[in-house]
Amino acid sequence: MIIDEIQMWAASELGVSAEQFASFSLSSVDQSQSYILEQAVGLDPDQISPVFTGSWTEGSVKEQYFEMKLPPRNVALKIKLNPQLGSETYSSLRDHIYRLIARSRTGKVELRFMYNSAIVATLQGLVTKVESQLFDTDPKIQISLYCAEPLLKSASYISDIPNPTFPADFNWSITDNESTAPHGFKAKIVVNNYHLYSLAIQTVTGYDNLVFFIDKAFIPDDEIYISSEEGNKYLYFKRGTTITHLVDKVSPGSFWPMIFPGENTFFLDAPSEEELAGYTVYFESLTYKYHYWGV
Repeated sequence: MIIDEIQMWAASELGVSAEQFASFSLSSVDQSQSYILEQAVGLDPDQISPVFTGSWTEGSVKEQYFEMKLPPRNVALKIKLNPQLGSETYSSLRDHIYRLIARSRTGKVELRFMYNSAIVATLQGLVTKVESQLFDTDPKIQISLYCAEPLLKSASYISDIPNPTFPADFNWSITDNESTAPHGFKAKIVVNNYHLYSLAIQTVTGYDNLVFFIDKAFIPDDEIYISSEEGNKYLYFKRGTTITHLVDKVSPGSFWPMIFPGENTFFLDAPSEEELAGYTVYFESLTYKYHYWGV
C-alpha cells in the first residue's frame, strides 16, 4: 500500500457527519501543520491466527479449512504539537483533540490513509487513552485506539458482477488484484426458469471446493441475498413481498464464500427439476470492499 498522508477524522456515527481533526504528511515534515506525526504503532498486522471456519469430505477423508484472522488492532499515534504563531497554543491544540473524542458521540475515530489526495483505505477505532506531556518544552500527545475490526478497508464499495464462464451458469469468476487480505462480499442471486431443490455456493480452490450449502428449495423469481462480510453475515430470500431468513438452512461446516486476493471462481451448484437448461440461477449483483492486512 502506497500512502503519503494520514488524516484523523471523528467518525460518522448516530447521524453526526464526519469531521476532520488532523492531517499528517508522510512525505515531508510540514511546519505549517498544527500536528506532526512522529510515530505510529500498530499499523502492521499483529499475530495472524488460524480460525476454523468450515469442513468438507473428499472420499473417506474429512478436510478442515482454517481462515487466517487478526485479533483486534491497537493503534498508538505519537503527535507533536506545533501551534501556529498568533492563532494557536499548546492548550488549544490539546483541547481540539479532546473534542475529537466526543464529536462522533461514540468516541470512534476514523483514520484515512491517503495517496495523491485520494482515500486508499480507512480504519475505525475507539479512543481508549489520550496521554499529554503538559510540562515539556516540546509538548507531544499520544492517542491510543482500539479497533475491533482490524483490517483496513476501502472507503466505498466496489461493484463487480462475476463473469460467467463455460458452462454458462456453473462457474462465475471475479478478480481482486487490489486487496492483500481475503474478505467477504454482498450479493444478490436470482433463480430463473426452474424450481431448485437446493443451492450450493462453492469456492473453487483447485483441489477441493469450499462448500456453502443451503438446504432449501427455491422457485423461479426467488431472490437470494447473502453477505459474508465479517461482522455482518446474513442470508435470506425474497419471494414476492415476503422475506424469509435462511441462516438455519445452512448445513453445519459450511464455508461462507470469500474473495481472496487474485482470481476467484464460484461454482453455483443448483440441482433443478430439469437438467440445468439455460440460466437456472445467476449472480445479479455483487459488491465488496478492498481489504488490507496493514499499511
